[in-house]
Amino acid sequence: YKGVVFTYDCHYDGDFNNNEHPEGAVFPPHCIENDKGYYYFGRLKAYEDMGDSAIEFHKKRGYALESSIINRLVEEYDDFIFAGVVTDICVFQNVLAFYNAAVNKGKTIKITVDSKACASFAPDREQFSLKYMKEVLGAEIV
Repeated sequence: YKGVVFTYDCHYDGDFNNNEHPEGAVFPPHCIENDKGYYYFGRLKAYEDMGDSAIEFHKKRGYALESSIINRLVEEYDDFIFAGVVTDICVFQNVLAFYNAAVNKGKTIKITVDSKACASFAPDREQFSLKYMKEVLGAEIV
C-alpha cells in the first residue's frame, strides 16, 4: 500500500451519558477514547503497524473527517479502502464524504469497503449502508 489512513472514532463518556453528541441518541457507547474498543486489533492492527506509510487522524464530534483533510487525500490518492466501526455511521459518512469530494473535483476514485473489517450495532442498518455504498456510490464491497 502506498499509504494507509486511519481515522480513530473518538468519543468521551459524556457523549453517551448526557446526550452531548448526536450519536448518543441512536448508538450505544463505542470508541471511548483510551478504552478497550478504541484501538485497532486483528487485520487493522497489522495495517496500522506499517510505520511511516500509515497516516493517523482522530475524528472528534463529527461523523466524517474534516473536508480539508478529505480534499487533500482525494487529490493525492486514487484508491481508498474503508473499514471500521460503526459501518452505518462513520464508515458510511466517510465513504460519502470522499465520494462527494471526488465528484466535486471531477476526479474518479476507487472506493472499496472491507465488510469483514467493519462492524455495526444494527445488522439491518449495516446491510442498508453497504447496499447504498455499492449501488449508489459505486463502492466495491469485499
